[in-house]
Amino acid sequence: MGQGVLHAAREPYGEPVSVSPEEILDYLLAVYSAAGFQGNHLLEIRGSIYHGAFSSALIEAVRARFGRVFPLLAPDLNAQCAAMQVAKSVVHVPRPLEMRLEGPSNGVAMKRVPHLWSIQREAARWGRSRPLIPGVSASSTHALLSDLVEISGRPLPPDRVAELYRRAAYDLYRAEDWPDRASRRAQLAALYEGAARVDRSLGRVIAREKWKAHGARLKDQFMTRLRRRLGRRVDGLWRRIIRVPSTLRMRPFDSALGALAALDSAK
Repeated sequence: MGQGVLHAAREPYGEPVSVSPEEILDYLLAVYSAAGFQGNHLLEIRGSIYHGAFSSALIEAVRARFGRVFPLLAPDLNAQCAAMQVAKSVVHVPRPLEMRLEGPSNGVAMKRVPHLWSIQREAARWGRSRPLIPGVSASSTHALLSDLVEISGRPLPPDRVAELYRRAAYDLYRAEDWPDRASRRAQLAALYEGAARVDRSLGRVIAREKWKAHGARLKDQFMTRLRRRLGRRVDGLWRRIIRVPSTLRMRPFDSALGALAALDSAK
């Protein structure tokens, strides 16, 4: 991941609870298709192999139905959804410890068109979901939601269609390293054509995202210049400005064990 930050924080402990797979699937689709992604992390990770364990019988059932345990673009989320399609029950054990890793590669690479296309080609070896917006392939949000709808077996709620187009537009206008101008024009044309078929008013939504993406690029350029002058200290300053909550001051650690040792000694 390159140089990054590992944040360890104590979390409240709760009693184990039984959750239906259907409830988990409904929640994931609702959260990932909503504006702003205001999900509850404790609810989001229910049934996730990244935060728990699958029985051997469940793993074999997932393989039998989907061909592999980690299908399509986002392996953690898609494995979770695939398992929830075949699981009979889920026990959620709220954990007392959470460790989060963040670094330069976390989400940044998904804005680079060649990288996004390459991982989609790799994922397509085990199947490809039907795109919710025909012809659009350079939006990570669109790819994620297309896979989520496909694997969850649930349709995108009608009231989330405009949000899908808004986020896809932002992704496309925010995208970097296009192989050529023709590729960019083709992706935007597919987006506008899809919007025209669904609701012509979506054209105005897409146009607004163009200027938001432009503003985000200017902000990134400003932060890059600050980092060149101030180093990584600027990231801590930015967290204080936007008031990122933390029970343990965010700082670099040499390893996960170092973060755990700091957590253990924290008062």
